[in-house]
Amino acid sequence: MKEMFHVEHILDRWFRDRGLVADAMVREKLLAYAGMVHSESRKFNLTGLKNHDEIVQTLVLGSIGPALYLDVPRGTRFVDIGSGAGVPGIPLGVFFPETAGVLVEANAKKAAFMSRAVTELGIDNLRVVHGRVEELCRLSEYRESFNWGFSRAFGSVFEVIEMGLPLVAPGGYFFIYSRLAPDGLDPAVPAHAERLGARFIERRPENPSGEGPGLLLHKMGLCDRKYPRKYPAIRRDAGKTVVSGE
Repeated sequence: MKEMFHVEHILDRWFRDRGLVADAMVREKLLAYAGMVHSESRKFNLTGLKNHDEIVQTLVLGSIGPALYLDVPRGTRFVDIGSGAGVPGIPLGVFFPETAGVLVEANAKKAAFMSRAVTELGIDNLRVVHGRVEELCRLSEYRESFNWGFSRAFGSVFEVIEMGLPLVAPGGYFFIYSRLAPDGLDPAVPAHAERLGARFIERRPENPSGEGPGLLLHKMGLCDRKYPRKYPAIRRDAGKTVVSGE
């Protein structure tokens, strides 16, 4: 009971510090999701975070924070690649209930956990897909069909953009949770983004509330159908880049 009161306090204080009103349903679902992650992590390697406070602060609020400074309008269709325990997709879907999200995860146990969480918590605007991102990119239902793409802790920036950008429609955006800035990337990375029909754009500097700016790309044109390549080829080229702090 004491632990639950503490995590509730963390959530309420976070909203209050940002001048946000915590809708009761949003608050309830975020806390319930954090509780499910905490409970399930005791059974298998869902996340490296075992402490309930850390799950709320790092996974839940850490997913929502950077998105507060993005323009994600109602009706947005987004994809979260390599969602793992459901981040950032589940917190985003709860916080932005008028969006529609697809959460992609190749690990069967993690995908099953996300499906259960979405069903039990009644997050009707989210759908979980168990599969590899590279394979989904080949399907017309998904390829270049999303307004927004998100990725958190999925791999190097080079790998993430090649697997994620083919899912984003021209005119859309792709956001990578990262401590890096565009000028901190190996020149091969923005050059590769250009080949994929996108470019990195500057975001406002780190805001006073502490959320980092992340990496934002604007998708300007269609991706060549040869992308994404098979993962070994992507990983090989990613290994040639010099990037730190991802």
